[in-house]
Amino acid sequence: HRALQFYSRLDGSVNFKQLILKHQDAYQAGSVYPDAFYPSICKEGRYHDVSEDTHWAPFLNTSVNYIRSNYPQPWGEDTEKLVAFLFGIASHMVADVSWHSLGIEQGFLRTMGSIDFHGSYADAHSVGDF
Repeated sequence: HRALQFYSRLDGSVNFKQLILKHQDAYQAGSVYPDAFYPSICKEGRYHDVSEDTHWAPFLNTSVNYIRSNYPQPWGEDTEKLVAFLFGIASHMVADVSWHSLGIEQGFLRTMGSIDFHGSYADAHSVGDF
């Protein structure tokens, strides 16, 4: 949410900042969507791959290209909500970098493991992720 106050890019006729603000319901749903199908939450792990796939750039790239190919502008409200939803997914991807220490030495779970779990990232991960 904090990044939104600094977001000022206009791409053609779409004001993405206003689109996200207008469709907070879709944005918020997208921000948690990548974790929705993990085993601890959904159907004993049957859809684990859905969650895993939606965490990475190929899913986001495919989704953006799908929208560009199938939904010409100006967009209707449903397409605007889909775009806001994808911004939510992108925010989840960014947050996971510091949460899970992806490509960085310090992150929330790694620090939590060091301080609260005697150096165990795995123990911190299972508690911190749910």
